[in-house]
Amino acid sequence: MPASKIAVILNSPSDWEEWIEPLKSHAVSHEIWEFIDPGYPQTQLSEPAIPTFNAVKDILITGRTPTQSDTSQTVQPTKEKVDQRLKIETTKYKQDYQQYLARKKHLAGIPSLIQSSINRGYLQYTYSRATAYDMVVALKERVAPSDLAKEIDISNQYRALKKPPTGRQLIDKWLTKWEEVHFKATQLNLPEVHQERAHMDFLDAIQNIDQEFHTVWSQSIIEKKYSNEPAISLRDLLERFRNSRLIHQAKQGCLLGGQSAFPATFKNKDIGGNTDTEKGTHTPSTNSDSNQGKSPPPRCIWGQQHWYSECPYVMPTARKPGWTPKPEIQQRFDNATDEQKKAIGRTIERAKAYQNKKAKNGALGEGSSSCVAPVINETHPHCARLPPIIIGWIREEINFISRHTRLIASIRSALMLEMVQH
Repeated sequence: MPASKIAVILNSPSDWEEWIEPLKSHAVSHEIWEFIDPGYPQTQLSEPAIPTFNAVKDILITGRTPTQSDTSQTVQPTKEKVDQRLKIETTKYKQDYQQYLARKKHLAGIPSLIQSSINRGYLQYTYSRATAYDMVVALKERVAPSDLAKEIDISNQYRALKKPPTGRQLIDKWLTKWEEVHFKATQLNLPEVHQERAHMDFLDAIQNIDQEFHTVWSQSIIEKKYSNEPAISLRDLLERFRNSRLIHQAKQGCLLGGQSAFPATFKNKDIGGNTDTEKGTHTPSTNSDSNQGKSPPPRCIWGQQHWYSECPYVMPTARKPGWTPKPEIQQRFDNATDEQKKAIGRTIERAKAYQNKKAKNGALGEGSSSCVAPVINETHPHCARLPPIIIGWIREEINFISRHTRLIASIRSALMLEMVQH
């Protein structure tokens, strides 16, 4: 069975830690890391010895303790006892031998695993190396950064983290980088992360992002310091900040990373302005200008950039008087892929449903202005990032909005009916 590939490619000294750790995990899972670890002298994988009658007899003699009355003579085990112990040792040998064969097989696959996961320029350091251990040692000597170089690099990364980025997606990556750099700095015992220095640096960095969070937790850490109590760990502090942002975004219906933290919908649109644009489809609209200011429409099969609902080759309602299809463009639609045909079919079905709804509610003018309460999608991946108590709180907020939405709809219907009657 061939060895699995290492996800990280060793391209430069900065990749060393990210490259050696997956290799170590792979070796540890097959119980062969002790034969590859470049931090210790080389250890050879040895084949277990076949147990013999005399060898087992010596084991029994060595393990026997002389009596106090006679310490000069060694009691010889009987043949029956030696035979019984020989059976036990033979069974153990069979197990050890199978383990030896498995470890030998996995160890033999490590050299190719190493060579397939390093930069082409580093291959020369693996040539003429007898074992995987020799390869790893040679790569460590020539590629792995020194402790001083690692300290300087991590210090520079830590210094850069003191300035937060802009944009929600970038902030999420920035928080993850904080965890990574803090972990490495702790391993190197850098002074920047001693005690609560990293906590205060992080809180100062997010002061302009969340003033309230900065004030509350700065005061908490200071009070813990004066009372000689342990402060919250930086990892937990980062997680608290993540949850604080998610709660704030969910409460306001803001977008998280381009998608809603809780994908609520209003009139078939995500709160915050997103519309249904999956695979080039779009909810039909009576006003072609309603798409302006939103995400740009995809490029149609025939090269025009518009929604399928606005394409005259797809929607008959989009055809102007006197319109005639061009044969070369019509040919492209006839030769569309199955995925494109499904997208076109979804557009047509939504258009029909929209027109039916408009005709049904047209008497009261509800086709374009009916109040629809936001809907929370608890199966969305972002929901997994919040505790259940937060999801329950958001559900209560949505229910509150729903009750008021139905009340507004009832009042609007009554007013419209009164206007029609008069």
